[in-house]
Parts: sequence; C-alpha cells; structure tokens
Amino acid sequence: MTGTESNAPRLGSTVWSLTSVCIFFTGLRIYLRLKFRGGLWWDDWILLSAMLFLLLQATFIQLTIVLGFGQHLSVITSTHPENIFPIILYGQVGVTFVRLAANAARISFAVTLLRIASSRRWWRRFVWFSIVTLLAVMVPAILFLWVSCRPYKKNFDMSIPGVCIDDNVGLGYSIFEAAYNAWIDFVLVFLPWNIISGLKIRRTEKIGACLAMSIGVFSGAVTIVKAAYINKVSLNDFSYDGTDVTIWSIVEPATLIIAASIPALRVLIMKKTKQFKKDSKLVERQEESQRSEVIDEIQLTKVDNRENMESPAEDDWRGDRDSHATTKAYEEDSSNRSVL
Repeated sequence: MTGTESNAPRLGSTVWSLTSVCIFFTGLRIYLRLKFRGGLWWDDWILLSAMLFLLLQATFIQLTIVLGFGQHLSVITSTHPENIFPIILYGQVGVTFVRLAANAARISFAVTLLRIASSRRWWRRFVWFSIVTLLAVMVPAILFLWVSCRPYKKNFDMSIPGVCIDDNVGLGYSIFEAAYNAWIDFVLVFLPWNIISGLKIRRTEKIGACLAMSIGVFSGAVTIVKAAYINKVSLNDFSYDGTDVTIWSIVEPATLIIAASIPALRVLIMKKTKQFKKDSKLVERQEESQRSEVIDEIQLTKVDNRENMESPAEDDWRGDRDSHATTKAYEEDSSNRSVL
C-alpha cells in the first residue's frame, strides 16, 4: 500500500447512497400511514427517530472524511496532525448515533409486533424482554466510548497521564453486543410467522405479510459481518483500516430501517393490485361489449343484404303475376264480348 491511497470516495458514496435509500423508504412508509390510517403510531415515530439518528451519523462520517478519514494515518499526521483529535471525536459521535439508529429501528419493529400480538401474552412478554435487553446492552457500549479513558483526551494522546480500560475489554463487549443484536434480529424476524399464522386472513395474505416482515433477516447477517470487521481494525492505521467497519456500521441501521418499512409498502402493493384487477375487468367488459356490437352490426348487414337480394325476384314474380292476371282478364273480357 502507498501513502496516497484513500478509501474516502468509496466511504462517502456508500454512506450517502444508503442514507438516500432509507429516506425514500421511510418517507414512503409515513406517506402510506397518513393516507390509509390517517395518522402515525408509536412504531412510526420511533422509526422516524432512527432515520434522524442515521442522518446524523452520515453527517459526522462526512465530517471525518473532510478531515482525512479514509486516508492512511501516516498521511494525516504528516500533513494535518491537528485533525487526529476531531476525527476520533466525530467518529465516536458517529458510533453513538449508529447504535441509537440501529436499536431504534429494532424497537420500532418490535412495537409493530406488539400490535399484531395483542392476544398472545407470552409473545408480548418476549417482545418487551427484547426491547428492554436491547437498551440494556446498548447503554454500556455507548458509555464505554466516552469513559474508557480518564482524562478523556487520553483517548487521542496516550502520552497524557491518566488511566484507560484495556482495549480488549471494549473490543470483546462490542463483539458481544453485535452477537446479541444479531440473535434478537433473527428471533424478531421469525416471530411474525407464528403470530400471523393465527390471524383470520387469507393464506396468500398470510404468506405475503410474513415474507414482508422477514426482510430483517438480512440485518442479522449484516450485524454478524460488522462484528467480524471489528477485529480487522488496526490502531496503527485506524483511519484507513476502519473504513470497512464504518461502512458496515451504517449498512446495519440502513438495513433495519428498510426492513421495518417494507411491511407498510405491502399495503400500497395490495391497493395497486386490486385497482389493476378492477381496471382489467373493466377493460374486458368494454372489449366484450365492443365485440358484441360488431357482431350485431355484421348480422344486421347480412340481413339487409339478404333482403336486397330477395326483393327484385319478388318484384319480378309479382310483376309476372300481375301481367298474367291482366292478360287472363283481357282474354276473358274478349271472350265475354264475343259471347255477347
């Protein structure tokens, strides 16, 4: 590797592309809820907060990119050593927001499950257990970023006198947090299959709803991949090696936000499908009516032609009959006159 290499363009394009996609899905979900329900519920507001946290995370990542994140640490220290402190500071703020965004999206999905599992006491208890434990696991992970070293500036300059918690402790807890979050993702994804199977709706609607709510399985896989990249970050070149884990850190909440929005889009798909069927039936009826009119017109034309063909013969027959009658009358009249 050379010192001129930079992962900044790849990082920036990925971050803002994912953020834009999430804004689209979230906006579409909110629009559909307002249109078909007339208002927002708790799960919608929580998802909006997740989207806000994701946007803040993307903003702070962009700030680190401007300061040099994505380049080799040797390049930053040789050209702008004063940027090291704000890069680490903004990076920690971004990590804080990524945890808030990811868990807010998970909790939004969990609250949705609470609504459809209103009659399942044990499932509701498990969902509440998931919500509480997600928060309980997240809080120490966030606090660790800000209290691992005393004084705080020792995080950036180890020459400053003070005390720091062993880096392996923070690394181990981050991996544990990722593993637990992935487990919750998988459980919450398959939970709807059990809940929706008991609802009194058509089988096709059950399958569609279950599949729509199972998209979150990808978020669990992404969380596992992110945990694998945590070990690959080298403290000696964190500004360059940390690019991949930063990308996966924003992929995680982005996947969760999209997965939480997909079930709402099912309403739009169903509405459009029904409208398409209605339009198709209307077109079929119109085409059938047009075909009937054409057939009737053809039949009437045939009748008219038949009448036109038969009329001259009938007239000739009538003419001959009249002529024959006239001749016969004349002959009879002549005979009568001769008799007289």
